[in-house]
Amino acid sequence: MPGRRPTVNHRRVQTERNDQGSESGVALLTAIFFMVLAAGMSVVLLGAILSQGLPARTAQKNTRTVYSAEAGLQNALGLIRSAAKVDGATGKVFGDPGQLPCTVKGRVTASAPQGAYYAVTVQYFSEDPTDQDDAWRAAKDLPCATPGGVASVPKYAYVYSGGKDATMPTSPDDGDRALSAVYKFQVSNANIPGGMIWNSSSTYCLEAKNDKNNPNIDFVPKSECTGTNLQLWSYSTDYQLVLASTNVAGQTARCITGPKDNKKDKNKNEDEGKQQKARLEDCLASTDAARWNQLWNWTGDYSWRGQNENIASGPSNYCLSPDTADASTFKKNTSLYARPGCNGSFAPSSLVGAGAAGYTTHQLVNYAEFGRCADVTNEQIGSPFMISYPCKQDPSGSTTGAYLKWNHKWYYTEPPEGSNGKAAPQQIFVNYLDNTANKRCLTAPPLSSTTGDLTFEMCSASLSNQLWTRWNHTGNDSTSYLMIDTFGRCMFADSSDLFNSYYSKVRVTACDGSLRQKWNAPAIYEDSTFGGYREVAK
Repeated sequence: MPGRRPTVNHRRVQTERNDQGSESGVALLTAIFFMVLAAGMSVVLLGAILSQGLPARTAQKNTRTVYSAEAGLQNALGLIRSAAKVDGATGKVFGDPGQLPCTVKGRVTASAPQGAYYAVTVQYFSEDPTDQDDAWRAAKDLPCATPGGVASVPKYAYVYSGGKDATMPTSPDDGDRALSAVYKFQVSNANIPGGMIWNSSSTYCLEAKNDKNNPNIDFVPKSECTGTNLQLWSYSTDYQLVLASTNVAGQTARCITGPKDNKKDKNKNEDEGKQQKARLEDCLASTDAARWNQLWNWTGDYSWRGQNENIASGPSNYCLSPDTADASTFKKNTSLYARPGCNGSFAPSSLVGAGAAGYTTHQLVNYAEFGRCADVTNEQIGSPFMISYPCKQDPSGSTTGAYLKWNHKWYYTEPPEGSNGKAAPQQIFVNYLDNTANKRCLTAPPLSSTTGDLTFEMCSASLSNQLWTRWNHTGNDSTSYLMIDTFGRCMFADSSDLFNSYYSKVRVTACDGSLRQKWNAPAIYEDSTFGGYREVAK
C-alpha cells in the first residue's frame, strides 16, 4: 500500500547481534591464551638461556685453563733442558742437577690479578714414574731443594701443571684443568776423567806451563793446586796422560811426552841412562807407531813407566819423575822428567781415570773411584783385606796382559746376552804369581759380619762364601753392575776405611745401589723423551 513504511524483522537482527558478540568474546579469549602461552614460553626460554650461561662460561674456562696447563708443561721443559753448566776442564756442556726447577709459575694473559695462569711442580726420580700413583711418587722422589735443584743425578722428571683462571660462582676450582707428563733425561753413565796427579806425599801436583805445544810440566805446591785447567789430567784408553782441558772437540789434545829416543836426548846430547825432560806435546793417534814415548804404564810402585820404541816389547826403563835425586825433596817449579829407574813419585787422584782397564783386561774398575781397580794388597796373597788401587796397565797390546801384574787380574764371567743381567753364582779368582796352578778364590766373611773384609783362599767347590752373583745391566740403575756374595751382600770400595791413608778397602756390606758398589759399569747413552701426557685430577 502506498505510503506504508517497511517493517523490520526484529528477531533476525537480534540474532545477528548475538552472533557478533559471541565471536568477539572468542577472539578475546584466544588473544589472552596466546599472550599467556607466549609469556610462558618466554619464561621457559629465559630459564633455558640462563641455565646455559654458567656451563658456557665453565666451558670457556676449561679451554683457557687446559691451554694454560700446556704452557706450564712447556715452560718447565725449557727450564729442565737449560739446566746446564760448562765443565772447566774439558769445555763440554753437561746437565747440572743443582739448577733443575722444582716449582714453576707463570701467566698466559696480561690481566692481573685475574686471567689464566699455571702452577707447576716437578718431582725427580731414578726410576720411571709412569703409571705410578701419588704414594709411590712421594716415597721415591729425590729431595728437591728450595728454590730448586737436586743433589743427585735423576733419570726422570714427573711434571704436574695446573691451569687456573678466575673463580666460578659454584666452586672456585670449577673449570680448572691439570696435565702431567714424564721427561726422560738424556744421560750417559760415562765418567768424565780429569784429576790431579800428586807426588807420593800429596804435597805437590803437576801443572803444565801452558796448553800450547812443547811447554814444560812442573810441580807446584799444594796451596796452588786448585784444579785449574792446567792441573787436571786424564789417563786415556790409549794409555796417554792427556791435559784434560785440551781433550775437546775442535782442539788438539796435548799429552805428556817422554824421551825422543831411548838412547839420548838429542837437544842436550845426553847419553843413555841420563834423565830427559818430559814435555806437553800433541797427542799422536792410537795407530801411530811413533806414539811410544806417550804411552805410560802405571806399575803399582807409584810410578808411570814408559814404553819401549818397539811398543809390543813392553815397558822401558824410563819413568816419570821429578828433577831431583831424592823423590821426597820437592820445591816449586821442580820440572817433570823421564828418568831411568822408578823411584815411587806419584799418587794420582782417582779422577785421572782407569786407562784401558776393564773386563777385557780382567780388571774390576770401581764406578765411584773410576781410576782404581780391585787389587790384592801389596801383592800379598795372604793379605787380610783387599784394596781399591790405581789401575795397572799394559800398553803392549798383549791379549793376555803379559805386562800386567797378576794381583790386578781378577777373573770372572759376565752374564750372557738375554740373561736379564744375571750370571749364575761363580767364583772370582786370581792366578797367584800368574801361575794357573795357584788359583785362589775371593772369599766373603761370615754372615755375622754386616760389613767385612775380603780375602783370597784356596778354591773349593764346597765353600758357598766363594760364590758370587754378577749382575750386569738390569734396566734399573740401583741393581746393575753389582757383585753379590752368597749372603746377599754387595762388594764395595769403602772410603771410610783407607789403607796407607789413600786407598779404600774392598769389602762387603748391605746392598744399596750406591756408586761404590758398582764394578765395570760401561758407558750407556740414553736419549731424552718427553711424553706420557695425561689429564689428571686437580
